[in-house]
Amino acid sequence: MLVEIYSSDECIYCVNLKEWLDNKNIQYKEKNVSNKKLLEDLKNLGGIGIPFTVIKNGDQTHKVAGLNYKKLQKYLEID
Repeated sequence: MLVEIYSSDECIYCVNLKEWLDNKNIQYKEKNVSNKKLLEDLKNLGGIGIPFTVIKNGDQTHKVAGLNYKKLQKYLEID
């Protein structure tokens, strides 16, 4: 499973998401949208805000906009 988070240092919801994932021992790759290319990548994925999480599990890709714990738990297959 690959987890990517589009975020920024100033976004408190992004900080909360990363802390939540850390507490669940879920590894992720952070993509800071202060980098113009990563911001463009976010837009190309259909993201309009942060945090924006992309979860790739096998041949399935799930996108979660915002801090939606219920969807994150479902797609990460955790309680």
